[in-house]
Amino acid sequence: MPVKRPLLAALAAALVLGAAFFPLRVLEVAREGGRPVFMAPLGEGDSFSLCFLHSVEGTPVCDHFRVDEKGGLVLYETTFSSLNTGMPTGVREGERVSLEGGVVRLTGRRIPVGEVVLAVTPSAANSLAVGGRTVDLPGLAGEGRLRLRIARRGAAIYILHVAGVLRGF
Repeated sequence: MPVKRPLLAALAAALVLGAAFFPLRVLEVAREGGRPVFMAPLGEGDSFSLCFLHSVEGTPVCDHFRVDEKGGLVLYETTFSSLNTGMPTGVREGERVSLEGGVVRLTGRRIPVGEVVLAVTPSAANSLAVGGRTVDLPGLAGEGRLRLRIARRGAAIYILHVAGVLRGF
């Protein structure tokens, strides 16, 4: 017995609708107290980096974060090229320091963070590297404070946000 077209159409619509509300884990970047300006899907074990120019030294600093098994953020590495003001001066248990081509790598870190709040300015050249892409944060959101966190969003919200249809919700 052949399947009727309306039944196929209804099944296809139900499949698309169900997928649209499928929950995704995303890195969400928002103005503090505001709406999201950027999202990127991140699963367990995925990572991203936040980099900036040190305000006194003018040298690059990068913090590297990973999504843990509970969906939280963990700072696992920091790289920098100056050992002056504002830079780590010691290591915690399990951490290691190495020098590679003039860059200090502080690895073995396991510092859980609920969210990251940072001050973004053009002079600090703040950037976010995630999913093979580097985002200029002052260019994206202007000057001010940004909040980065892992959030659960329906696939439909993520798709509409990326498509530019939904900016902040």
